[in-house]
Amino acid sequence: MVITACAPSESKAGGAGAPELVILSPDDNEAFPSGMSVLLVASAIDDQDGDLSSNIEWTSSLDGDLGLGASRQVTLSLGEHQISATINDADGNSSKQSISISILEATGVATLQWVPPIENENNTPLTNLKGYRIYYGLSSNRMDNVININDASATSFLVDNLITGRRYYFSMTAINEQDIESKLSRIVQKEM
Repeated sequence: MVITACAPSESKAGGAGAPELVILSPDDNEAFPSGMSVLLVASAIDDQDGDLSSNIEWTSSLDGDLGLGASRQVTLSLGEHQISATINDADGNSSKQSISISILEATGVATLQWVPPIENENNTPLTNLKGYRIYYGLSSNRMDNVININDASATSFLVDNLITGRRYYFSMTAINEQDIESKLSRIVQKEM
């Protein structure tokens, strides 16, 4: 969900309206496991001042000041956070947008097991397997967490720090020594 700017605020005499501010990530009401870094991304454009995104001020209702910038990588405390982005232009006009996110206790684990491939996708013998890449997330369309396994002999992996009470989706690829990645495997899911 993209949050768009609210109606422009009153501007000072002779100035333009408030900057347009949009929070791009994370989505409103998204949940993250404790200890996981959360990427905050927004953009701010002003008619007179242009791109002000690097001056966006980020705050959390629980953790306070989160810093400045179009994007911030932050680790937040447990609980329900109101994340706010604020921007001011040169005329003193400002815009503010907020989203809610949850940081939940991460105690769930999933053990993935697989049979190593013995041939390439074109049915030729596989002789240069380097390892695997595991993709997972809370939606089969958004498996944006990635784990690299640089061990061709591996046949299982324990994924931890998963949020209990949530359903996770997992898929993986094989990688050869030239870093060529196979197609994604069948997607599997597990309720934590």
